[in-house]
Amino acid sequence: MALHHAVKQTVWLRQLMVEMGLGDYVDQPTPIFADNHQANNLAKEDIVTAGNMYFRTTYHYNKEAVRDKLVDVINVPTDRN
Repeated sequence: MALHHAVKQTVWLRQLMVEMGLGDYVDQPTPIFADNHQANNLAKEDIVTAGNMYFRTTYHYNKEAVRDKLVDVINVPTDRN
């Protein structure tokens, strides 16, 4: 859920910048550093398995944001997060 909250807020800020005429600053995906390997993998994988088919739609929002190149989820060790 923490990754979802970070992605949601990042997408909102990107949209605000575009509306303010600052779209040149958000032409690349915004990096988000996270230390949860499973959440990071789920954000990047486009596979529905028995383990993730019943996830809430809010979890799939992360995957859509990565797919649409709005954010880039990057793994970082917990001690460096």
